[in-house]
Amino acid sequence: MKVFFILLIFFACAGAGELAAEDFTVRYLSAENVYLDGGEADGLGVGAKLVVLGISGVKAELEIVYVAAHSASCKVIGDPSVIQVGDKVRLKELPPSVEANIPDTIQAETRTDTVAAQSSAPVKPKQAAAPIAGSVSMIFYHWNDNTEPNLDFTQTTARLSLKARRLWGREITFTVRGRGRFDKRVRDYRAGIEREDWQNRIWEFSLAYEEPTAPFNLYAGRILPRRAGGVGYLDGLIVEGLLSEKYRVGAFGGSAPDWMYDDRRYTLMKGGGYFSFSAGTYDRLFFDQSIGLVGEYHSGETNREFLVLQGRLNKASSWGLYHTAEFDINRGWRKERAGGSFELSNIFLNWWVRPNERLRLSLSYDNRTNYWTYDTRTTVDSLFDDNLRQGARFQTDLSLPGQFYSSGSFGYRKREGDPDPTWSYSTQLRKANAFIRGLSLSAQYAGFDGPANRGYNYSVRGSRLFGNRYTFGVGYGSYAYRATKMPDYRTNKWVEVTGQADISRHYWLGLMFQTDSGDDIQGYRVQSEIGCRF
Repeated sequence: MKVFFILLIFFACAGAGELAAEDFTVRYLSAENVYLDGGEADGLGVGAKLVVLGISGVKAELEIVYVAAHSASCKVIGDPSVIQVGDKVRLKELPPSVEANIPDTIQAETRTDTVAAQSSAPVKPKQAAAPIAGSVSMIFYHWNDNTEPNLDFTQTTARLSLKARRLWGREITFTVRGRGRFDKRVRDYRAGIEREDWQNRIWEFSLAYEEPTAPFNLYAGRILPRRAGGVGYLDGLIVEGLLSEKYRVGAFGGSAPDWMYDDRRYTLMKGGGYFSFSAGTYDRLFFDQSIGLVGEYHSGETNREFLVLQGRLNKASSWGLYHTAEFDINRGWRKERAGGSFELSNIFLNWWVRPNERLRLSLSYDNRTNYWTYDTRTTVDSLFDDNLRQGARFQTDLSLPGQFYSSGSFGYRKREGDPDPTWSYSTQLRKANAFIRGLSLSAQYAGFDGPANRGYNYSVRGSRLFGNRYTFGVGYGSYAYRATKMPDYRTNKWVEVTGQADISRHYWLGLMFQTDSGDDIQGYRVQSEIGCRF
């Protein structure tokens, strides 16, 4: 495993300098933002609008809220669930301050591309000069504990995300996403945690043939089925058949990765199939719905069998609804323990709407119930019980004049058996190009109040871009909490200094230093990262 990561990093970096792309690419997805592999040095600026391209036209729109020399952070105008790492992104509209500095010939090409991207006919993005995209990095982290337990901790991590498209001149894609991590502690913590430990994860290592017009598509390796989300990671095979432009059927089989379970003797086989229907286009009214049947088995014994539903309905960037649901099918010993043949074990709903280009509102609801599996079937009912957990969250995202951006959320969560629910809330305000060009300021406050404890945290941050290559930032934050029977709050504070240097279009270097002090923690942490994107 160690040799595998070293070789991949070496070959990826060796070829990075020769790769270039005509369109931008989605490099990373967070809960709220989409990150691109292009930035200010590539002609982008805060306020620029882009389109994410799919088979049927525009998937979603993006607006840049922060830009560095060779990277950009964007908010999503539309349904964020349709966007994936590796998607192609094309410029739609630049902010006036950037567009004024671009030659007329380039502006004309941009407008032409935008018209093509917005049409309802299928659009294929222009092929990149080389069909490889991704990033690789090495991260060193150290925590120096100044408290009496002396829990000093050092961690070295190698990360790789690589996607090679159009192999052998066909729609064949090779994808690998993984992490190698070595932990070293100054002393033993407790039983089961060693002083030195390797924790390696390969989340995806797959070869896919994905041609929208072909009668069959094929996915092999370590994969995460997209149309049957409850399956989880799978070491196996997916075969998908195209019945027509709107209907698809698929079958899958394989085993769960070993790293998902502590007991290496525990082997879990998975298999099943799904049916999918889709109609419309992303830039107009689009509907997609899948229904799948999944079975999990351990040495011939049933672990779990369930029906999974997932889909979405959205009207361009105006509004949308996304849902997932799992219904357990209980047979044999599972029926005896559950007391029924069919039960809803999980549901998630997310609705969003954009009344105008500046405001986005979203409301989500979810509930989860414990379900019986092979490794829990001997657990006594009083420890297992239904344990229903349900919650809801409302969020607003607002873009204000003057490059101000704000967001706020309010959440509710209730677990069966708790006397009261837990309430949570947060708000954030950010200003781009504050006072001077390249200076970004932000402030955040969040809190919670539950049946057993309550707390809050706040932070302020500032960062400045220098010379389109170097970013320097400072931050301060505090976290406080109090249990029900505690007389006073316990408070912890931190001060942070960060820096990033884009050495070239493909290489970057990042540094972070943070000091921590308070009732629970005393010490400092250092993190450094060097990486290349390609």
